[in-house]
Formats: sequence, C-alpha cells, structure tokens
Amino acid sequence: MTGMASLWDRLADRYRDPTPAGHGGMAEVFRAHDVRHDRPIAIKVLRPYMRDAVDQTRFLREIGVLARLQHPNILPLYDSGGEGDHIYFVMPFVSGGSLRAVLEARRRLPWDEVAEIVRAVGGALRFAHEQGVVHRDVKPENILFSAGVPVLADFGIAVDSRPADPRITSEGFSLGTPEYMSPEQAFGEAHVDARTDVYALAIVCYELITGEVPWHGRQALMRKMLEDAPRLPVHEFPDVPAHVPDALLHALARNADERPASIGEWLRELFGEGTRGSVAVASPTPSVQTIAVLPLSTFSADPQDGMFGDGIAEELIHALARLPGLRVVARTSSFRFRGSDHDIRQIGEVLRVRYLLEGSLRRAGNRLRLTARLIDVSSGFERWSERFDREFTDVFVIQDEIAGAIATSLSVTLAPGGETLVRAATADLTAYEWYIEARHLLAMRTSVALRRAVDLLQRALAQDPSFAKALAALAEVHALLAIYGEEAPAAQLPLAREAAERALAIDAQLAVPHAVLSLVAGVLDGNWDRAESHCREALARGDGAGTAAHWYAMYVLLPQGRFAEAHTQLQRARQLDPASAALAMSVAVALGAARSTALAEIALREFLVREPDYGMAHYFLARAIAAAGRTDEAIAQLVRAGELLPGSLEVLALRGVLDAMAGREGAARDVLRQLQQQSATRYVSPVMLAELHAALGEQAAAIASLVQADAMHSVDLLWLGQRPLFQSLMDDPALGGIVARRRLARRR
Repeated sequence: MTGMASLWDRLADRYRDPTPAGHGGMAEVFRAHDVRHDRPIAIKVLRPYMRDAVDQTRFLREIGVLARLQHPNILPLYDSGGEGDHIYFVMPFVSGGSLRAVLEARRRLPWDEVAEIVRAVGGALRFAHEQGVVHRDVKPENILFSAGVPVLADFGIAVDSRPADPRITSEGFSLGTPEYMSPEQAFGEAHVDARTDVYALAIVCYELITGEVPWHGRQALMRKMLEDAPRLPVHEFPDVPAHVPDALLHALARNADERPASIGEWLRELFGEGTRGSVAVASPTPSVQTIAVLPLSTFSADPQDGMFGDGIAEELIHALARLPGLRVVARTSSFRFRGSDHDIRQIGEVLRVRYLLEGSLRRAGNRLRLTARLIDVSSGFERWSERFDREFTDVFVIQDEIAGAIATSLSVTLAPGGETLVRAATADLTAYEWYIEARHLLAMRTSVALRRAVDLLQRALAQDPSFAKALAALAEVHALLAIYGEEAPAAQLPLAREAAERALAIDAQLAVPHAVLSLVAGVLDGNWDRAESHCREALARGDGAGTAAHWYAMYVLLPQGRFAEAHTQLQRARQLDPASAALAMSVAVALGAARSTALAEIALREFLVREPDYGMAHYFLARAIAAAGRTDEAIAQLVRAGELLPGSLEVLALRGVLDAMAGREGAARDVLRQLQQQSATRYVSPVMLAELHAALGEQAAAIASLVQADAMHSVDLLWLGQRPLFQSLMDDPALGGIVARRRLARRR
C-alpha cells in the first residue's frame, strides 16, 4: 500500500479521493475525482510487475495513439503516465455497469438487443482497426454502458515486453480471457491482427444469444484449437435470423485466414447486408463435399484378407483425394472406426464429414467380391451402392469404378480428359500385396513394424523397380526411422531422398515424396527454402496433404520460430485427419515450442483425458511440468510414460535430466552411463546426451555433444535454440554458428 499511497501523493494536484472500484490480473481500478475538470474519473493502475515488463517509452507512444481514438462507442482516454513504480491511465467513470452485469441479471438477450450491442461495438472496433489499433480483449466485462450506449473500454496496448506473466504476449500485453481469446492469440503470437477481434466479438455475440460461451474454463484454449466452432441451435432461438449461425461459424474459424478479413465484412454478413466476401482460405471452402472411407469388413480369419481390404480402402482415399471438389479424411482417422458399433451419425460428427463410404470384401482363390455403399450421414440413406464380382487382376479397375461412381454421385468434377482416378500401380500383383502389407505396418509406426515394412517394400521393388507408390512408401519409412530416432538420420535421410526422387521420376503427381524431400532439405541440407518449396508441392496434391501439412509445421516452420504459420498448418492437417492422436498431440507440443508452457500443459492434460495410454503425451507433459519447475511431479508423469513406452531412450534420457534437476546426481550419472553404453550398438541422439550434460552442469560436454549432433544431422537438433537447458550455452561460438547456419529460432 505504501507504493500506491506514494502514487496518490504525486497525483494529488490532479486526482483526489481514490476509491477501489475493481481489479483484474494486470491492474487495479480506482474511482477518483478530476480536480481540474470537476468530474468523476476511473484510474487504472498496472500492477508493479508490469513496470519491469514494459518499455515505458513505447508504452507512452502507443497510449498516445489510443488517446486519439475519438468514437462515440469507445471509452475515451483522458490521461496516462508513469509515477514511481506505477504506470496508469485515466478514463471517464461510467456508472451504467458492464455487459457482464447485464448477462448475470438476464442470462441472454433477445436478438434485437444483441444486434444493437454488436453493431455498436463492431463500429468501435472498425474505427480502431482503421487507426491501426487491435483491441485483443473484447469481452462483456470491457463493454460498458454510458447513458445506455454501449462503449468499448480497456484496449489492449501493444508494447515491447519481457513477459513476467504467462498471460502477457511476447511483444505486447492483453488481459486475455481464455473463453474469448482467438487461437492465434492463445498460441502466443504477438502480432495478431483485426481478425482476432472478429473472433472475440463473435464469441460475445454467441454468448448474448445463448447465455453461455462455446468453450468454458481452463480447457477453453485447447478445445477451440482442436474443435470446430459449435453451430447455434436455431430452433431454440426463433427470434434469431436463419443466416446468423453460419455467420458465427465463419467468424469462429480456428484459422484466422478462414475468417472474414475485417470486422465490417463480418458485420455485413451477420446482419444479412451482403454476401460473404472472398477470403483467403487455407483449407476447403464450405461448398466442398466431405467424405470418409471406412475400412472394409472382410469376415475372414486370415489377416492377409484384412490387410488387403485396408489397402483397397486406402487406395480409394488416395484416389478420391485427387478430386478438387472433395475433402477426404485420412486413413488414420477413418480407420479408427474399424469394427465400431458407433452410429453413422456419430462417426460423421467425429470425422466432420457429410458422406461415409463403407463396404465389405471377400476373397476366394483368385476371385474378389467387393460391395460398397455411399451413405449420407445426415439422413442415413444410401446415396449409391454396388457389388463387384471380379478376378483379382481387376482390383485396380474396381477401385477406379468405385471412385468414379462416387464422384458422379456427389457431382464432383472428374479429372480432365477422362483420366482414370486409379491407375494400375504395378502389373505384379505379388509386389502389390507386399506393398499393401508394408502400408499396414507403416501405419503402426512401431520400430519393429517400420523395419519389417522396409524389407517388404524392398522385395516389392525387386519384383517391379518402377513401382512408384512402393518407392514413395519406402521413402516415408526411412524418414520415419530418422524422425523417431530409431536409426541414424545421416544414414536414413539419404536413403529417403533417393527413394523419393526415384518415385517422382516415375510419377510426378505423388505428394508423399515431396513431403519426404522437405524433411531431407531441412534436416540434412539445412535449406529451408527448398524445404518449403517441396512442402508447397506436396500440399498442392490431395494425396498425402495431411502428412505434408503436419511435417511442414513440425520440421520446417517450428524450428524457424514461425509459430502462427505452424499452427495454421497443423489445423489444416487436422481437417484432413480429425481423429489423429498424433496430430492432436503435435498441437500441444507446438504450444510448448512457442513458449506457452502453461497452455501446453493444459493441452496435454486435455489430450490425455481422451487418450490416457498415449505414452509420448505423458513424456511431453513431463517436459512441460519440468519447465514449470515442478520436478517431482514431472518424474511421476514420466514413470507412466516409461510404463507405456518400455525401452524408450527418450524417456530414459529425460529421467536422467529430471534426476539431475532434483539434485540426484548419482542417479543422473547412472542414466548417462546407460545412454553411452547404448550408443555403442545403436543410434542415440547426441542431443539427449547434451541435455543430460547441461542438467549436470557439464557445459563443455554438452557443447561437444551438440556439435556431434550437428555432424550427425540429428533431427532433434532443430530445436537447439529453443530448449530451456541450452539457453546458458548459446553464447558459445560453435553453437551460435550452428544456429545461424541452420537459421534456427532462438528462445526470446
């Protein structure tokens, strides 16, 4: 109180009789009397820790911009300054209360009142945006009533900061409330634009109509990153115009590029004053048809039949994905419903599709009987069905006929010139069966399965060296062995490059080889420009675009510190693979990379509610908890990861790091010895050894390990500049050279 009393002493000639009137996470609000103008005013005083987080010169410059925001629906700024340990700004004292108080009293409002409030606040935001100011904290608490007129208060002020609080963005501060923050703002991006205010105002509008926000509590940030915006149940609110739900859905898109470009555009859409303007959309537009291909039922005890049925379904996924008017869910998501007793509407809701293709397969000697049904999820009716009785040699013809029939049924434009959707991948059906089995193993993502897949693909290619899809799959397996640290990247990535280039030389339309080449360009060559070029090529093709977007985010954008772009690509991948556990976890991992450690922890805990036995999620949660300084809790989480991932070197190495952080040096050195012994017979990433050395205070050994990791092209070296344990080493010339040469982001 002494510090605050000192502030009032300094301001006594201007403002008297301060009385507490409210408080928030960053500031306290006082009612006072303006001596010079004889009027009541409100003074907001930032909490003392904000003084250390704010560049006061820039603060005063930016607050000068806000002082010029003269608009009837913006609460004006009277004065501002810094006195002693405090920064403050002065506004009119508004006695009409806030919109939050109105909601607490009435819960929800009729549409005509909602429209009046949203028009007023939207007009204020539009004016502010024209002046280059983004609010970033639109919520009912910051919408006040002055003589019955809605006015927007508490503009977020962009200032240079060194965050002293996780709620403060890296280059600005905004008292962000999880329920109203846009995903990009929650992701920790300082340079959000007007579309973040569009998002927040849409949340306010939704709440005014329904009486509640779409997402609640601490989990709100994560859920809005992973879930589609909820549609407004129009039948419950008959006074709401029919077009409003779609306008809200548009404004609440996860990716900023999919929202209206301006507040004015959205207001016209919300109030039916024009058609939706064109927006840059990184994912399919609402007019695109959506479909999931479920695994075929085989009714056979022979596992080969099951794998063959999966192969046909996957080939159909790839074929349909080539059609520009169709969004096709990836295998990872659609195959999660194998043998499921879920209602088709439930499956459609989870996968976010309008249509499902299901069917069955029977093999008898050299004969195939395949049935297929296209089902409209909304009605449950069949849109198309057919039965095929053919020779095994006709398998590619059957797939092409099914894909063509679906395209015709859904009025999707076929390939130009009558080109077949499914071409014969190989004339050697034995090679094809080995390829199908290898794809099945590749999807399992285990060390044993990947190595077995390499063997099968090599056998298939010995039979048919021009089998492009087998080459693409082989490239992907070699890349995965490097990514997962199962084999030395310096050995695996050249093999991946060779297979990918051979595949493209045979079939230039394949997407996966480009995704593989992007990884090779970034990790092996350190050439981000070439990596991005390959990513763009992969994303331009429907086949494998989900994998391409995922790898683009994690292995190209995140290492460079381009967090917002990475988040956009992860959401693009999730549209194509909505039930993928690996993708959902990657969103959380990306949050941690963006230094939103608290949000990463929330995201991982939310993920583990749905996927409690996903070992790597426990591992990354342990890392997030450790970064927050709760070592013993992190160890407990890591124990569970070890139970689910027996033999994992990553888990072992992190246990050593945590033991070192907890002061158990003997246990940490025992882990170090185990890793060194393992490295004599298998690949052990030097980055793991470097972290352990750093945790033990052995800086020279840590630097030497990181230099070795650079020579070995370790994939996890991509995050050298972002790992907390390495920050004290960054002044070393060798490490600085690695970061500069590889153009890696450094922790700010």
